[in-house]
Amino acid sequence: MGAFRVILDPRAEREFRELPAHVRRRFLGVFSGLEKDPFRPRPGCDIRVMAGGTGGRAVRVGDYRGLYLVVDDEVRFMMFRHRKVAYR
Repeated sequence: MGAFRVILDPRAEREFRELPAHVRRRFLGVFSGLEKDPFRPRPGCDIRVMAGGTGGRAVRVGDYRGLYLVVDDEVRFMMFRHRKVAYR
């Protein structure tokens, strides 16, 4: 177990359940990496800082993005979206 906990906002949890099964499996692997370090990009965990100064980050899994915030020791996912609409 890492120093951080991954938590899904209720809306993000619904969106996560609607993702294709293979994408959900890949995100589960990403979650374990984020529990160790939610700030540093690494192979299999492509992290980008979101523009706008909100402190938000996006992690890429294929054509999908998970948008999250780091608050204290929690990695809070706010949404999961296809890349075409993730940044609108």
